[in-house]
Amino acid sequence: DNVLTSWLEMVHPEDSPRISATFADLTKLQGDRFEYEYRMRQKDGHWMWVQSLAHIVARDGNGQPIKVAGINLEVTQQKEAEIRIHALNASLEAQMQEAMARSEARATLGTLIASVSHEMATPMGNSMMTASTLSAQAAQFEQQLEAGALRRSELTQFVSQVRDGNALLLRNLERAVSLLKNFRQVAADQ
Repeated sequence: DNVLTSWLEMVHPEDSPRISATFADLTKLQGDRFEYEYRMRQKDGHWMWVQSLAHIVARDGNGQPIKVAGINLEVTQQKEAEIRIHALNASLEAQMQEAMARSEARATLGTLIASVSHEMATPMGNSMMTASTLSAQAAQFEQQLEAGALRRSELTQFVSQVRDGNALLLRNLERAVSLLKNFRQVAADQ
């Protein structure tokens, strides 16, 4: 008891309950061999990691261990490396999740831009075609005016075409402006 008590006093307080439970459960142990890792105080007061490999040498009539033999190996460097690896894995996992989130955001943005582009193409294309038609009609009207061959019916037809073209141009530009406002609102909401 004195050796076990002295030994348990050197075990790290966070590991002590687990070690005590291990020894308490030795009667339930299926085999005679067991292994555990814990921290133990060194003479200089620092903590070192220890791996204990042990086996039960003798039991009493009730199956209680009466003699345990084993070896303690210092595994501080391995344990610290393992802890660093776990921290590095956690960091890498966080970085991967962040990268995936950025990638998903880029994909969503790409889809959104493609959708807006597609939606904007129709009113902008119609506006360009209407403006180009109005420009061609104005050039033709100007030629007729300079040639002095302009009739009243042609003037009436030109005015009607300009009015219809302007109305069509205005509707398409209003549609484009509305789409841009919606796009800005979605961007602001996101």
